[in-house]
Amino acid sequence: MSCYNPITLLQYGMNSDSIEFTCRYVLSQKVLETPPNFLDYPLYLLLTVLLELPVYFFFLKPRAISIPKFFKHVVKHVAALNLCTHPLVDFVFPVIAVKMGFSHAIYLSTAETFAVIVEAFYLNTILRQRPVVSFLVALSANLFSWGIGSALIRL
Repeated sequence: MSCYNPITLLQYGMNSDSIEFTCRYVLSQKVLETPPNFLDYPLYLLLTVLLELPVYFFFLKPRAISIPKFFKHVVKHVAALNLCTHPLVDFVFPVIAVKMGFSHAIYLSTAETFAVIVEAFYLNTILRQRPVVSFLVALSANLFSWGIGSALIRL
C-alpha cells in the first residue's frame, strides 16, 4: 500500500489512527532534501497526462467541432495544464517543503491543492468553463491521476 495516495492522506488528516502505523509515521516525517529524479520525470509527466485525459474527455463537451478536433483540443490543453503545474509540484514544492520544515502530509496536500487551483483557473480563463465546473474537473482529474498513478508507480 502506498502512503502517498489521496485516500490515505485524507484519512491521515481526519483520523490518523485509522491508517497503518507505517503510513502515519511516513506522513508525519519532515520532507528531506533529495536530488530531483530528472530521468524518470518524463515518464511521470506522460503518465499523469494519460491518466487525466479520460477525465477531461468525460467532463468537457465538444463545442461545435468535430470529434478529432475535440480530441486534439483536449490533449493540447491537458498537456498545457500539466506543463504549468507538474514541474512545480515535482521540483519546486519539495525544495519549499524542505526549507519550511513541512511534513510529507503538508507537502502533499499543499502541492496538490496548488495544482487543482492553477488548473481550475486555466480551465476557467482559457477554456471559458464555469468556475464550479473548472474546479470540479481539475479536482477530479488530479485525484484520479494521483490515486491511480501512485498505485501504478508502486507496482
